[in-house]
Amino acid sequence: MRKLFVGLLVALALPAAAEAAPSTWLALDPTRVAPGWTLKGSVVSAPSYGRDVVVGLTLGRQLAGGGGEEHALRAHGRRTTISFDGRSGRWRANGQLGTVAAIDLRIRALGPSTAAGELLGCFAPFRQVRVRLSGTLVLRTGTRFFKTIRRASLTGSVVYATEPVVCGPRPATVCEQSQSLAAGGPFASLNASPRLLVVQFSEQARGAPTGVRWYHVARVGGYDALTGAPPSLTVSTPSRGNVRGGVTFSGGDAEESAGTCPVTAYRGSATGTLRATFTGWGARTLRLNGTEAVYRTAGNRP
Repeated sequence: MRKLFVGLLVALALPAAAEAAPSTWLALDPTRVAPGWTLKGSVVSAPSYGRDVVVGLTLGRQLAGGGGEEHALRAHGRRTTISFDGRSGRWRANGQLGTVAAIDLRIRALGPSTAAGELLGCFAPFRQVRVRLSGTLVLRTGTRFFKTIRRASLTGSVVYATEPVVCGPRPATVCEQSQSLAAGGPFASLNASPRLLVVQFSEQARGAPTGVRWYHVARVGGYDALTGAPPSLTVSTPSRGNVRGGVTFSGGDAEESAGTCPVTAYRGSATGTLRATFTGWGARTLRLNGTEAVYRTAGNRP
């Protein structure tokens, strides 16, 4: 269940021992929209977002070596509504997505619910149930490849709590080793680990209110994406693929944190260019010219 909802709850963080009112998480099962491509959807109503509801519709495909490509529409506001009482409910966008997407789906449980336990750091008598949704879901991509996607019947899963939720950090019991380099800003960025490169671009969605954005993500895996050791690192790309170019990192002094799982951070600068070619949306270029960057290692020392 954690894997299913990780995309929904990345930002669902409350202060230690914080209490929240009842919450609902809905995830749509992937539905095929083109050869190799699926559409997924999600909506979260949780007090950690205040009165807002978070909506996501994601077009994605998997590539070799753990790579992939995604185009995710995200909205964060108060017009969308999601309700579910354990047996039935409804999800409506109410114009929050403008002309880009329309959502009005009735929700019906397909069977009895089961206990869900802890959900990404939140504690409550969560219940999980498989559901069928019927009504209207329209996604207007504005591209020649995906065009307009329409669905009248979908399936998915709902996790819900009818009592207050308690969220807070828990001490780490397993310290996994990791290394990653992050550079860029909110509209174009990279994140590289030894065997995976992720490049992301963000843009305002046309025909939607301000803040409704498309996130275009390219993941390239199965090769040596990040090589070297502090203070000098290199991000490279395969000779074939939808991401080309390279970036170098020059780091400064290390900052170390204590705890069960120690983290060492090297702050420095990144220089180079990465060009990603996306299905439907064309090419995007990330240019770094001495841009602030951070290389982090966790659970070990470089």
